[in-house]
Amino acid sequence: RGSGLAITAPTRTLDDIWKDNLRRRHIDFLHVNAGIAALADVLERGFAKILSSRSVTIFALHVDELWTKQELKKVVKILDTHEYFSMLALVCENSSQFGSFLYQGPSGHVGPTTYLPLSSMDVDLTLDWDDMPLPQHLLAFDLQQPDVFKTVQLGDVQCDADADSDTCQEGDAQCKGDVLVGPPERPQLARVTKASSRSITLEWRPHPEGPAPDSYLLRIEPGALEDILDHDTFDALTNVQTHTVNGLRPNVEYTISLRAMGFGGESGKVTLTHRTEQEDTLVVDSQYEILESTHCGMGAAEEVQPAGPAPQGASYFPGVSDVDGCRARCESNRQCVAFQVNSGNACWLYRRKPSDQRLASRQSDEGWWCAIRRD
Repeated sequence: RGSGLAITAPTRTLDDIWKDNLRRRHIDFLHVNAGIAALADVLERGFAKILSSRSVTIFALHVDELWTKQELKKVVKILDTHEYFSMLALVCENSSQFGSFLYQGPSGHVGPTTYLPLSSMDVDLTLDWDDMPLPQHLLAFDLQQPDVFKTVQLGDVQCDADADSDTCQEGDAQCKGDVLVGPPERPQLARVTKASSRSITLEWRPHPEGPAPDSYLLRIEPGALEDILDHDTFDALTNVQTHTVNGLRPNVEYTISLRAMGFGGESGKVTLTHRTEQEDTLVVDSQYEILESTHCGMGAAEEVQPAGPAPQGASYFPGVSDVDGCRARCESNRQCVAFQVNSGNACWLYRRKPSDQRLASRQSDEGWWCAIRRD
């Protein structure tokens, strides 16, 4: 019952937890839901290593009454420095769109939502802090992983469409727009024009009818290889599209599927099969030392550049979950000297080799493989 009792409790930063408990593994989604008045200071002191290594794809920060506009500006500036794109996910209470779509916001708020960009913006002009209902969510996206933006639609603070918008609505027979609506037709005249033991060169043409494609989705099995190829508009005379797939395995029959992609969606797929030429597999297998049940112990800073998933990134391949598929990715990248596979999950390519100390002290990491290119 004495007064003046002081207790000193040990504290751990998120960097400590990430290092000791998560073994520096990548975090897809991190929700920080804590009542902290000075979160900017916490980010600088306790999140510095995670931010600098780009080991989180999406941050969600709980913005409540403890925040101020100045604190929000500090947090956005820190995230901007590490190339995270910040937005407020605002629940709109007075929208004409109420009932058309819902968003479960913090503290049970339900209603239409809009996303207000804050990065590189003047927050004082963009946001009316005094009239904004709290709490809200501040979302921060890793700019080097562009796939996270595919489903984000920006709006105004009422979640209402611009009254002057020229966008055609579905079912509006009076609105024809400037482009054909619907997916492009399936690619035509697809064939293999050249092949070796580790590569295949393809050729195809876009369908002459329907909407023009802006890209193509290429998938190759086995190995779960996937790539998005831009539509080449330079050869206007023949319109022939070509692409070479590298890093394949010798004497393997590959199934190649190709779809055209456009504003209105994807076409049906065209499929080819082709077997690569024979090669001495002992020579190929000797290129890597493959360690089973081993995590490479490296982060985004060691990944090949640019880091992140395709099409802009070159180091992270979700869905490529076997050693052969990841090795093919590594062999087709000049920077790659090591790769890592998580069974049933993903593949990572690295431009540096794991430290000898890490490999010597490794523990049993079930479901992981670490491969190092031999000198």
